Amino acid sequence: AQARPGSALLSRGHVRAGAEPATSSSAGSQAAAGPSEEFLAQLHGALLRYMRQRQMMLDTQKRGGRLPRQTESELAEVEQSLLRLLPPVNRCFFQRFDSTQLHRFVRALPLLRVSQGRWIFGDECLNADWPPSENQGAFLLLTGTVIIFKNPRAQGTGATILPGTIFGEGEFWVGDEMLQDHMTGAAQADEPCYVALLTKQVMDTAFADRAIGNRRIIQTAPKMGGLATISRMDAKRSEEERGEISMTIKAALKSMAGYTTCVHVRQGQDFLSMEALEQNVLMVSTGVFSVQADICLIEQFDKQKPRRARLHLHVHSAEQLAGDSLFDKLDPYCIVKLGEIKRFQTPVEWNAGTAVSFEYKGKFTYADEEVLEFIVMDRDNMSQDDLCGFVQVNPFDIPDAGWDHKPVTLKRAKKGLFFGDDSNEEFAGKLIVSAHWDFEEPPPPRRAPRERFYRNHKLFRVEAKGLFGHEQIVLETDFRSALERGCQSLPYALRVTSSIRLVAEGTSGSSVNEVVTVWKVSGDRFKSFLQRSAREKLFSKECSLDLIARQNAVKEVCKGLIKQWEYEMKQEELWGKNPNASCGTSAEEPPMDPSRFMVAYRGMKARITVKNAMNLPDGSWFDKLDPYAVVRFRNSKAEFRTSVLKDAGGEPFWDCEGDLLYNGEGELQVQVFDYDRFSADNLIAEGHLAVSAFYNGYEGTVKLEQPGGKKSNWGRKPKQMAIVLGVTWSNPPRAGSPEASEAKDNVSYYSESELAPFHEQSSFTSQPFSHQANAPPAWRGA
Repeated sequence: AQARPGSALLSRGHVRAGAEPATSSSAGSQAAAGPSEEFLAQLHGALLRYMRQRQMMLDTQKRGGRLPRQTESELAEVEQSLLRLLPPVNRCFFQRFDSTQLHRFVRALPLLRVSQGRWIFGDECLNADWPPSENQGAFLLLTGTVIIFKNPRAQGTGATILPGTIFGEGEFWVGDEMLQDHMTGAAQADEPCYVALLTKQVMDTAFADRAIGNRRIIQTAPKMGGLATISRMDAKRSEEERGEISMTIKAALKSMAGYTTCVHVRQGQDFLSMEALEQNVLMVSTGVFSVQADICLIEQFDKQKPRRARLHLHVHSAEQLAGDSLFDKLDPYCIVKLGEIKRFQTPVEWNAGTAVSFEYKGKFTYADEEVLEFIVMDRDNMSQDDLCGFVQVNPFDIPDAGWDHKPVTLKRAKKGLFFGDDSNEEFAGKLIVSAHWDFEEPPPPRRAPRERFYRNHKLFRVEAKGLFGHEQIVLETDFRSALERGCQSLPYALRVTSSIRLVAEGTSGSSVNEVVTVWKVSGDRFKSFLQRSAREKLFSKECSLDLIARQNAVKEVCKGLIKQWEYEMKQEELWGKNPNASCGTSAEEPPMDPSRFMVAYRGMKARITVKNAMNLPDGSWFDKLDPYAVVRFRNSKAEFRTSVLKDAGGEPFWDCEGDLLYNGEGELQVQVFDYDRFSADNLIAEGHLAVSAFYNGYEGTVKLEQPGGKKSNWGRKPKQMAIVLGVTWSNPPRAGSPEASEAKDNVSYYSESELAPFHEQSSFTSQPFSHQANAPPAWRGA
């Protein structure tokens, strides 16, 4: 059995051996599963009762008798069952009827129960139940199976069709739409079945109100979407010209309305059509449609934006600080924290009061931290420092252009009857801050692009009085390709991998059985309407605007999917899972562990940055601390020294950078000394950083302890000493290169047991850090 060119097969059946295979389209694929056996059994029983009750009614009417009320109620009950059971048999066909039209259709529908082996139609020699005639119509198979033949004499091998198939000798049209699955020469019942005859008389009876529907289309269509521009008149034209144009548009609308098919789709069902959606224009009369398709997001390496690598901060000043008094002026300093570890601190400004100038610069390596915190404290030598105010900012909210002397409002908890109640905060001053970003290009790809598929995903909605399909008809462009082009600027490319579907949606507060009504007109008829109304250029502009609006809507949907996908990948990375496992693509090369690092980076230089130290002992009344810091890798003779800060006290600020040669050591040692001109320098504090912390770069604080485990002479608990430093590395030899292979062959890796002490000795854990080395500024030597 073959389909007529341009038509679709709704049959969900099989083709017997020797028969030519049938073709199918989108409408057929929507119903590919077909009615279940249980459903067909219910339909068979309802048809049996209906034919029996209807035959009883006809016999009673022929005798001139009166039909009993019980029989009338039973017939009405069976009719309601058929109204419920018939649409699932062939949804594409029955979507063309509203409830009233379907009721008239069932009342006028001729039904025939055909026994096995009987011929439904064919040549006269077959003695068929329906002999050939000029107004034959088509047949709808309701239950059972039928064998169809191309030849009217049933010569050759036949094909079996299943319930829901429309077949016949001639073409079957509903309005401007042909709804026939098979054109055949003869048909024979393969098993007992019920067949409905779709004659012209039956269809005319069902669509007796067609003229009313056409008038509704003529009145409503000019108010839909871009069609409103067609009926809009130019104010410069005379009344006579406006009248002529109005008559021309009405005539064009009347001609188009005669070829428009009204389709009624229940909530949750697909709009079905024998032709592809791209060949039609749809005008939504009532309800809402969601446009869905299978889509795929594919990573584009060339579209990846430069990532934020470093955040430079300049703390200018503070004003209107809280906590000042007549007898004790504020000694403020500012702590800036990025995440849990990274921080720097400004020097203490003694007796500065409520308005202070810091003019302090610092920078952080950015690793997608979500909290940037500014804390202004009042230094107190005899007790714990007091909080002046604080504020938390999301670094994501700092624009790419940065901040320029931006005032940031500080807050602190109110102090009153409920002391320290954090639920009530008060104004605590303003902090003036500048910020700017350093950007880095993404590294070259070492893997296949990631991709993710989304099945039947919603792209956008077509509201009531909206149009669909007019863009590709008028602009002559492929709609799916146009949607893909609208997302080209995103880091992930969009691919629409399936045909577009229209699914009826319910409006808010609607019932489950809500019906969405749409008017369907072929693309050729719609073009003819535009030509006759002489509004092609004006409407093409509206089509372009509608296409851009839908491209933007799809782009926003893709942005949401990309954001969710990237969040899921970060979560998987956080929990130690492969972020590419759900994408079906190859993973990136594994991150370097400390054992491999100690081999791959041997002989390379580390860039050491020492910013400042905090909470060091101030020294004596007559001899303030003159601190300097020494950094070296354990057991290495090479060291890096900062400048000596004379009388700096316990809060020195060095801001020095230098290089250290790395030879595979497992620990970085930091010591702070007090310079003494006439004797040996005194070791004030020391700390260390294990390889597990700095092998991937480090930027943050390192705890310092007094040498030899000494305790403070003060009776109270001392403040924790710390030093702020950073470690960055240049890129190592790439995996697979000759240098990396040579290092791997010549040097053995450290075992986990050998690295265990370094893991345990780390003062702080580290955040991921960039391997890119910073350009060294002018170094202030000792």
